[in-house]
Amino acid sequence: MRISTQMIQQNGAAGLSNTQSAMYQVQQELATGRRISSAATDPTAAGQVVALADAEAQTLAFASAQTQVSNQLATIDTALNGAQNVLQSFRQSLVQAGNSTLSASDRQGVVASMQSDYEQLIGLANSRDSNGNYLFAGFNQTNAPFTATATGARYNGDQGSQQVQVSTGRSISVSVNGADVFQRVHDGNGTFSVTPDARNAGTGIPDAGTVSDRAQLTGHAYTVAFSATAAQLDYTVVDQTTGATVVPASVFSPGDAISVDGIAFNISGTPASGDVFTVSPSANRDVFSAMKSAIEVAGRAPSGAAAQALDTAALASSLQYFDQALNSLLSARATVGVQMQELSALKTMNGTLSTTLQASMSALRDVDYPTAVSQFAAAQTAYQAAQASYAKIAQLSLFSQL
Repeated sequence: MRISTQMIQQNGAAGLSNTQSAMYQVQQELATGRRISSAATDPTAAGQVVALADAEAQTLAFASAQTQVSNQLATIDTALNGAQNVLQSFRQSLVQAGNSTLSASDRQGVVASMQSDYEQLIGLANSRDSNGNYLFAGFNQTNAPFTATATGARYNGDQGSQQVQVSTGRSISVSVNGADVFQRVHDGNGTFSVTPDARNAGTGIPDAGTVSDRAQLTGHAYTVAFSATAAQLDYTVVDQTTGATVVPASVFSPGDAISVDGIAFNISGTPASGDVFTVSPSANRDVFSAMKSAIEVAGRAPSGAAAQALDTAALASSLQYFDQALNSLLSARATVGVQMQELSALKTMNGTLSTTLQASMSALRDVDYPTAVSQFAAAQTAYQAAQASYAKIAQLSLFSQL
């Protein structure tokens, strides 16, 4: 095979170009810190880097959402804690209002404190977040959820709850349905309530009662009616739902429990003949209307033993209700607390995932400097050798001998 001078020149130039290109590639990697400058450098690795970058972007988006939701939940918890403190203050005022030795001015002071608590609770129920959105309005976050009325407050929100996605397949509420927190609180002891008729002439006052056997509960309402004979005071219990007499005439003895269908309660004092007490399943009641009713009772100075007994029973019933209301707030705060704990765990997992993704991308994309420096030195040596050999080969021509 004949090797022409032109072929020698072409091969030598090609060798120089290849070694120069290899040296330049390593030089670029060292300058940029990136092993992959374009998809052409390593198509497979470049595709993996794109997929990892997409996953990292989603991780960063979730991290931002988690921070946002965590801050929102902290704001909600602060508002609920404030509401809890207000109700505790209101309950303490109720206890004071039950003191029959209060002077008229002292009673007015108690009522003023209760009215202040009512107004504070309205304000807390209308709390907003840092963006001006109402916390307890459900989806309707631009309108104040509660408007004060003469008898309590009107709810203007809806029954929904704003959700924010904080991880794959997991969303958390960033608003609360105010009706659940402030309007759906069970009265009585949470299972049933005992209420004296407003026309009662005796001094009978019912207690909160207990559930003696939950399996026997019927969910029915009952009427306890008293009647007197010359020798004793009897009571009869009638099931209002069926109309049946479930406890026939029995002798009433203060301190002895009246029991029917899994429930039991006591009536202190002395009911009069004809007095009636109604036992009803606990129903949802609005916190604000309950506060207004309690304020009205606390401001009265009843005359007569019967009127005093009715007010004492009303205040006792209010105390039972506000115990339930406080439990409702505690339950709401517990739910928020569980969500905050979940967010904390998600943040930790998210941070670990982000670190893993970044390490994987770095392994595919970034330069290993010790290796790259060695490669650059080798490429530089190869280039210098190619230059020297090309200079020698270029002289191998008959024309150089002429």
